[in-house]
Amino acid sequence: MTKRFGGSRAAAIGSFLGLLVGMFFFPPFGLILGPFLGAFAGELINSNSNGAKAFKVALGSFIAFLAGSGAKLVVSGIMLFYAARALF
Repeated sequence: MTKRFGGSRAAAIGSFLGLLVGMFFFPPFGLILGPFLGAFAGELINSNSNGAKAFKVALGSFIAFLAGSGAKLVVSGIMLFYAARALF
C-alpha cells in the first residue's frame, strides 16, 4: 500500500524493517507502530519530501497492516469454527 499512497521503495523497505524492529524490541506497541514509523522515516530519507507526503505514505502502510491483520483474524476465526464443528 505504500506504493498506492505515492511512496517509494525505501518507504516499503522502511515499513518492513520497522515491523521487524518493533516486533522484537517493543512488543506489542512496536508491532503496531513500527510499520508506520519505518515507512515515514524511509520516505523522508529517500526523497527528502515534505512531512505531509511522508505522513500520507506512512498512513497507507499502517492501514495495509491493519487490513492484513484483520483478514488473518477473520480467516483464523472461520478455521476455528469449522474445526470446532468437526469435533462436536
